[in-house]
Amino acid sequence: MSKPNLNRFTLVTSTIKLGGNNELLQKSLELDIHRNDPEEGQVEEFLRLFYDDFTKILFKEEKLVIDLVRSRYKWFGLGGQAPDKKSAKEILESIDVTDKLITDKAKETKRKAQLILAFLLTEEADTIESNKLIEALENLHTREVVTLEKQKEFIRYLTRSSDNGSPIAPMVLGYAYREGKFGLEKDSDKGKEYLECASERGNEKATEMLDSTTSKRNAQLYNIVKEE
Repeated sequence: MSKPNLNRFTLVTSTIKLGGNNELLQKSLELDIHRNDPEEGQVEEFLRLFYDDFTKILFKEEKLVIDLVRSRYKWFGLGGQAPDKKSAKEILESIDVTDKLITDKAKETKRKAQLILAFLLTEEADTIESNKLIEALENLHTREVVTLEKQKEFIRYLTRSSDNGSPIAPMVLGYAYREGKFGLEKDSDKGKEYLECASERGNEKATEMLDSTTSKRNAQLYNIVKEE
């Protein structure tokens, strides 16, 4: 393990000691989530070396942000460590069952973890590369979940993520109900309800699906009137 960058470490620890407003820490962690080259990131080294001290100071909500980053590093084996998919999944599952959250950041972290847990149930999830994860989550509706047991669990995680405010989960659920996918029976009304929810949260794919459905219905009505 390389020696931690003391300037970066001082920044992180100083931010923590200021109290509950750890905006700088959160931003540095978020940057590491999207970084493709783990050699450029030092945050995980700090987390491994000083995790016990961090968790004594941080609020439960702030600890979730760190745990989400830790799960990614463990799953993909970033930061010079060997991949540990079992530990990564256990961390995500612990985030999933954390309750009584107050801050928006904690709720966002929880719904992201639930969305990732749903993704891990899809075919060939183990082969996805770190820098392709976000794209895979955004296109979760196009993936396959083969067994009935996994499909039920997949829908359960998506429903939880949707209930916690995810813009992606209701898009996937809306698509699933509309198309009768992932073990669900077709239900156009329920599909539309979920797609409208996702669209209101800013999901462009859901908006496109709604527009497509409306166009098809208008075309059908036009043909019926024309025949009459």
